[in-house]
Amino acid sequence: MSTTLQKQRTDYSTVEQAMIWQKPASHVTSEQERRIANTIIATWQMLEMRITNLLLEGDAGSGKTQLAKALSADLQLPYTKITCFADMDKSDILGSLLPVLDEDSELQTIFDESQSQAEVISRLAGHLKLSEKNAKTYLQHYQDSHQSISYRFYPSEIVKAVQNGYLLEIQEPTVIRDASVLVALNSVLEPNGTLETLQGRIQRHPDTVVVLTTNRNYQGNRPLNESLRDRMQYSEKMDLPTIPVMVARASAKSGLHDEKLLTVMANIIRLLDETAKANGIHGVAGMRSYLYWSASAAFTDILKSFDQMVLYKVTTDELEIDLLKQAIADAGLWDQLVSLVTQSAVKRTIPATHTQQDVKPPVSEPTTPAVAGQNKPERDSEADKQTVSPDNEKTKSEDDNVQPDGDKITAEDAKRDASLDVTSTIGTEQQEESFHEGETLSMPMIDTEAAKQTRKALNQSARESLKSTIHAREGLIVHVPKITPADVKLANKKLQSNHLITDQLVRQMREILQNEHASDVAKGKVFGQQFDASKVVNQDFGYFTKKRTPDEDPSLAIAIRVDQSASMVEDDRIKHEQTAIFALTAFCRDLNIPLTINGDTADVSERERTSIYAYKEFDEDYDTALLRLTTIKALNNNRDGSALKILADKLAARTEKTKLLINLSDGQPKAMPNYTGDLAKDDLQQVVHEAEREGIVVLSAALGDDAETLKDIYGNQRFLDFTDLNKLATNLVHVVMRFV
Repeated sequence: MSTTLQKQRTDYSTVEQAMIWQKPASHVTSEQERRIANTIIATWQMLEMRITNLLLEGDAGSGKTQLAKALSADLQLPYTKITCFADMDKSDILGSLLPVLDEDSELQTIFDESQSQAEVISRLAGHLKLSEKNAKTYLQHYQDSHQSISYRFYPSEIVKAVQNGYLLEIQEPTVIRDASVLVALNSVLEPNGTLETLQGRIQRHPDTVVVLTTNRNYQGNRPLNESLRDRMQYSEKMDLPTIPVMVARASAKSGLHDEKLLTVMANIIRLLDETAKANGIHGVAGMRSYLYWSASAAFTDILKSFDQMVLYKVTTDELEIDLLKQAIADAGLWDQLVSLVTQSAVKRTIPATHTQQDVKPPVSEPTTPAVAGQNKPERDSEADKQTVSPDNEKTKSEDDNVQPDGDKITAEDAKRDASLDVTSTIGTEQQEESFHEGETLSMPMIDTEAAKQTRKALNQSARESLKSTIHAREGLIVHVPKITPADVKLANKKLQSNHLITDQLVRQMREILQNEHASDVAKGKVFGQQFDASKVVNQDFGYFTKKRTPDEDPSLAIAIRVDQSASMVEDDRIKHEQTAIFALTAFCRDLNIPLTINGDTADVSERERTSIYAYKEFDEDYDTALLRLTTIKALNNNRDGSALKILADKLAARTEKTKLLINLSDGQPKAMPNYTGDLAKDDLQQVVHEAEREGIVVLSAALGDDAETLKDIYGNQRFLDFTDLNKLATNLVHVVMRFV
């Protein structure tokens, strides 16, 4: 195929020839690369049915960009790329009309830096090697010829690629907010499409290959626009490569050739990736982390480089770090890694650019091999003494620099406060004083008639949501829980205890938001603080940028589904769930995040197949919701699909940028007469699919022993493992913080 293309395309310039990616010796051709290249080859002579629009969708670090570059080499097409961003406009797709600056940059520097005309003439004379008289004459001619500013059209990378027949990678198109930009991209993706620019109409070159690459479950991402997805002629699901492929690539690129060691390292990367997804941690443990960690063996101990090369790319949150380290330790992978490092030689090929002084001397050959997935290797007593775990690993420098006792206490106290562990409330005298100290909730004044109308409206809205679903014929009643003085007393008690969880997180979140406010700008304004010449091409007078005020910042709306099935009484799940929802509501109140909360149960009676408990609507105050949450109880069966559908419709009507739907559940749905098994699974997956088409992020948190079933229903990318009930409240708030 590449030979055929080279014969067909003999018009490449020297620059374009250099843009064709060259595979390094370390490149390992994947099955996906072969499959895609062979598909394009097979259709290349079919001009009307040629495969030229590709979608590569997968997790960060799964090799999407590397695959796009490899296709450039396979197809012998110049490679270029563009990375999309939220505030892209049409000028980023088509190009910009910009003022032409003087080509002599030194001359422009003289004009900018000189304080007087005499200084300008003096510096011009030196720069141009003229007398001062001739320099003065030159300056006069220069000023006369630059009275008017000339403009020049600079085409975008997209225009150049489409016009000349390159392989164009468009990264993260799912973050684009402007609909007009998506329309312009549609024209790029048409096989015979045209683009209207200031240079005139540009026809897409028949050799142009467009590769869209996007991450799954990435904050800020939306579902790929249906029109763009429809124009994709070939889609590939990108996951981390298999263990053998990971090992082969790392060995070729890093110079580390110990297959057993690389296998254990690959298994650690995979486990981190799976654990992060299961717990809603949006960091990255992918091929890049694996390759650079492997390469670090050339200059340091891989046990010591693990944190910086791998772990901190996933998260720097103490709670999440502890969770990830525990997962590695529980799987026995860290012990295997330590055993291999301490007993075996790290066989590696040092790159020629490294000096001998940069390399650690080799140690003895391995005597007891260990492979991930097998039993731990036997270690001699010396190795046992040197065993290091992710939690207690210390460098020699840390041991040498012992701090005074007073400093140790301060560090430990700070770490304890940062951990926000709900169970560690003893000895909190040194904790910061809560900024809610003395706050109390009081019995609200209820307008009986208004409350009646509210319940009626909620019931009508809920039935409307279920009209076209399998739940349409089931009896449904929406209840608004009544509040008693006992509820007020209990709510105040919970509120004070939950401030231990929320106060520090709120402070942290406010600092983040304040920094975002200071740096975020809005483009395309008719007036503002700065002129943006790139917007002149639009000719819509939106030539300025200005800083966004806090109320213009991207926003978040949250809907929570509370499981009130009878099984929630086991292990006090209902109490832990209630505490977590209470903490989240207090957190959202302090940051003014729109929130709605519904609980549900099923089969209370023949007439009432589904019962919805409206603890908070978006337009209701938070204090009343905090009082209602004390009434949460475990009741009967559960019909999850109807509850989630009602909440999804509420979110779909919101105007916030990010819409988050969290399902708290301890197991698979079950309700009369036959709502269980495949019927319930298909219903829930349909609800999730429709919600995501509306731009809603759906997450399902497992609170019980049925976690694997929930993961199967909702998918790994939407699954949260919250089975550690003691950390449920903190983990739930942490998940929400990632979307603020």
